[in-house]
Amino acid sequence: MKATKNPKKQFSFGDYVLWFPKGNKSHLRKFIRKWFGLYRVQYVLPNNIVLLVTIKKFETNHGLVNVNKLKPYKYMESEVQNQEQQMLIYWEQSAGGI
Repeated sequence: MKATKNPKKQFSFGDYVLWFPKGNKSHLRKFIRKWFGLYRVQYVLPNNIVLLVTIKKFETNHGLVNVNKLKPYKYMESEVQNQEQQMLIYWEQSAGGI
């Protein structure tokens, strides 16, 4: 049995990920970032597809993304709590303006 280099990626609702856009040629340049994010997995669909949302505005700018273009984001717990607090403040302010 042949061992695979990369095991099948599994993501679930609420996971934080970084995204590598299709056709990104940044690997040709040394100091340009390759991974973009921070995004949160909103929905997990069949065939290794997920729906990503931005952390700050909860928007789905990138739509559906294959998990092959994602990698898990490693974070400190306090960093995530700070971002979630900022997101709650944003939603409270936007709901109050309606």
